[in-house]
Amino acid sequence: LFVLWPSFNGVLATAGLFQMRAIINTLLSLCGSVIVTFVFSRLRTFYPNHNKWRYQIEHVQNTTLAGGVVMGVVAHLDIHPAVAIGMGALAGFIAIIGFLYLSPFLEKFLRIEDVCGVHNLHGMPGVLGSIFAVFTIAHLSHLGDDPALGHGDDFFEHG
Repeated sequence: LFVLWPSFNGVLATAGLFQMRAIINTLLSLCGSVIVTFVFSRLRTFYPNHNKWRYQIEHVQNTTLAGGVVMGVVAHLDIHPAVAIGMGALAGFIAIIGFLYLSPFLEKFLRIEDVCGVHNLHGMPGVLGSIFAVFTIAHLSHLGDDPALGHGDDFFEHG
């Protein structure tokens, strides 16, 4: 999924520059989420029996993909590479916090079990990406740069 996620985000973008942006922004965002996942999983998961800090495989399997989810709406837009990495890192962080704290809370108090981590991997990063999209599109619209939004005149003519 890590390798194919950029194509998921880029397939619906206009061919050419916008697909390239979608692929690059998604890859950068995935890298941001991977870094945060490995750092926070290691810092938070201590096994007293072995007296070692270890990675928790549930975090690695799921939260590394949060960067791809957060870029789903804005991948084709003209955003700075640091913003893509930062959004991926933030998505990875909230996903790992969800696995560590929110899932146990939901199980204990609301008796809701998310056995596949759908809420933490797709739900919270998806909402974050949607909120980010609102601000990004508002900012790009304010600049008056319609091609940066990913739809030129050809989109409306063939629509």
